[in-house]
Amino acid sequence: MKTDIGLTGNTDVVYRTMLRHSRWSPEELSDALGWPLAEVADHLGQMRADGLVTASADKAGAYRAVEPALALPALVLRCFRKLDEDVMRSRFGGVQGVIALRDRYAEQYRHNKGLRGFDEMAATVERYATGADEEITFLVPRYVPGAVEFSAQLAESALRRNVTLRPIWAAELMQLGPAEDYARWLDNRCAAPRFVAKVPAWAVLIDKRVAVTIDSAGVVEVQWDERALGTLYTAAERLWCQGARTRGSMTPAGMDGGTDRLESVLSLLSDGLTDDAVARRLGVSVRTVRNDVASTMKVLESRSRFQAGATAARLGLI
Repeated sequence: MKTDIGLTGNTDVVYRTMLRHSRWSPEELSDALGWPLAEVADHLGQMRADGLVTASADKAGAYRAVEPALALPALVLRCFRKLDEDVMRSRFGGVQGVIALRDRYAEQYRHNKGLRGFDEMAATVERYATGADEEITFLVPRYVPGAVEFSAQLAESALRRNVTLRPIWAAELMQLGPAEDYARWLDNRCAAPRFVAKVPAWAVLIDKRVAVTIDSAGVVEVQWDERALGTLYTAAERLWCQGARTRGSMTPAGMDGGTDRLESVLSLLSDGLTDDAVARRLGVSVRTVRNDVASTMKVLESRSRFQAGATAARLGLI
């Protein structure tokens, strides 16, 4: 028998059960449901393939339910061509009902207990990110398998809605195979991460209206305060402009040349020096300076050399 959200009866029960807590091991689910472990494992395997569950970022061997607002609409869309209009309307109505029920539970949960761990952060980000209209920025200081910053499902959902993704990663992630594979996946979708030497905070910023952060103790916070958001967005903008797109360079994306020379060029531009004067000061050719100037103006969206230097100073690049 099918439920109104398009899942078999037992899968529906497993999914709704998993929404009650942050994460479950197969053994915990087996005990809670009173089902054989093998049956639970079969359901988890199918649910993972359907994008309903994912591996926990906090506990090895455990799983967490992907938020209904992200998982269920995607599941409905995958089934769209197989359904007639009446069935589609009924099923989507069921999806909306589960999402609304989950939202009420999640709101109550946030008031009664603090959020902790990457699984709670992921669930919170998924709820807010599905409503993003413009941009999602990720500040990622290190790699944690299963963390929401490495979710292809979340990225695909955002990109389908023409939401801009701006992943800002610490340079050390370039040396990690799984992170490198995901970076290549993003690059193929025109959402390549930018790398900086150090990312000072772990956060996901959504549409300049809300941010979800996690600290070194694993405490998750949702930031709505304008001052706190302003600080995070200023830092994110500076890092995005500084970031390198490729492993071969840690210079601002789109620029050629070493970091020290670029910083010097930017500084001299802000002082109003001519190309010849900058070249003499730095001991390079005028052509090299002009290439740097052109790249700098393009990246910083500046109409003049002086404006490029001033913008670089405002963003903390010099």
